[in-house]
Amino acid sequence: MREPIDQGVLEKLYADLGADDASVRALIATFLEEAPQLVDTIRHALARNEPVIFERAAHSLKSASATVGALELSGTAKELELAARKGDLRNCEAAVQQLPALLAGVRDGLEHWHER
Repeated sequence: MREPIDQGVLEKLYADLGADDASVRALIATFLEEAPQLVDTIRHALARNEPVIFERAAHSLKSASATVGALELSGTAKELELAARKGDLRNCEAAVQQLPALLAGVRDGLEHWHER
């Protein structure tokens, strides 16, 4: 298991945003607000066998996670997205069950960076 946050990605984001702490903090705050909702959407779509909704939420979680350096979470979301794209959610249960723990680690890492 790798670190929940790749600090290099966050540092690059910081530099790309002109070393503007407020912009990075706003992005992190948005992620921390929206990611749990995406995880819930994924869980509910799995329970209702709705691959289109599942795929959209997994895609959004993948992209948002990668942006803030949550590469393991992003990778898991990518696997889920690809499974949904094939219309086969049968083998997604284990990965979906990992999402809350992965997100908790990411939250801790981002809140720590946010307070730096």
